Amino acid sequence: TVVTAPPEPPPTASVAGLPANSTLGGYQIIKELGRGGMGAVYLARQLSLNREVALKVMRPEWGRNAAFVARFTREAYAAAQLNHHHVVQIYDFGEDKGTAYFSMEYVDGTNLAGLVRQKSRLDPEEAVGYILQAARGLKFAHDQSMVHRDVKPENLLLNTHGIVKVADLGLVKTPEVAEAEE
Repeated sequence: TVVTAPPEPPPTASVAGLPANSTLGGYQIIKELGRGGMGAVYLARQLSLNREVALKVMRPEWGRNAAFVARFTREAYAAAQLNHHHVVQIYDFGEDKGTAYFSMEYVDGTNLAGLVRQKSRLDPEEAVGYILQAARGLKFAHDQSMVHRDVKPENLLLNTHGIVKVADLGLVKTPEVAEAEE
């Protein structure tokens, strides 16, 4: 079975209806960072450890679709297996109030797409350095029998120290996924 991303909702539709200062699981929402086909990502505070995290929240309407819940769960589980300096670290996975979520390392900075928009072009040596870092993270994933399948500048996060972190493993292909697709 091939799972594709659901269509984007109209711009006025609520992603998960999480206003600032609300809580989900053990997380206090600070602000929305972005939206995607599966849901939204929020800057949140993990209350138990008093640290900032990125909290990816599945759209409630997709929570009733077993295929999308499986894909969301697979992304969290696959990424949690990867402990590498150039891969965004997953901390926690759960469900609260009928909403599935997972928390991950918050990368304070931008993504490579934003950096290119800001600078309009990168120095070749700088670009090679970023690509090399991303390649190291992707190679580590490949060594764990995982293929990212959605590598693009938006999924390569750059922190304030110049470290690239590979993110968004929603389309990751593992041996189990390959077997299920066959």
